[in-house]
Amino acid sequence: MFSLTATKLNFSWVSVGLWTSASASCFILLPFYWWPDVWQVTFSILYSVIVLVSLGLAWRQPRSHIGIDSDGAYLRQHNNDLIRLDFVRANAVQLIARKVSDDTIWYSVWPQFCLIYRDQLGLEDYALLRSFAAQDMLSRGAKR
Repeated sequence: MFSLTATKLNFSWVSVGLWTSASASCFILLPFYWWPDVWQVTFSILYSVIVLVSLGLAWRQPRSHIGIDSDGAYLRQHNNDLIRLDFVRANAVQLIARKVSDDTIWYSVWPQFCLIYRDQLGLEDYALLRSFAAQDMLSRGAKR
């Protein structure tokens, strides 16, 4: 039986690196399209401001807690709402979990996911959560 007390999710530098590399590659390809220089400079300035504001907001956002109890994995947000998680993918870099919600039409069209990167938790906590995620995926696959 797995047990993990509510552990605080830290700020993830892996996610910042992934999003920065993806957006930088798009930004590098931008000059290959014909734009006037004024538009390119304006776009560069606006893009830089948006990136800095987004990083600032992500840094200041209250951190969630993740844990495992007898009912499965859960995510406790800063306002003490418990959200149950069903894991979809698990590997050495990230865990992807679908947030279990009421069966509404909106949820069936657009489900919410939670990404947990390896640098958000300690090594032992991440290994435990990854093991639980693998078992959770296998047990739900066997029920189908």
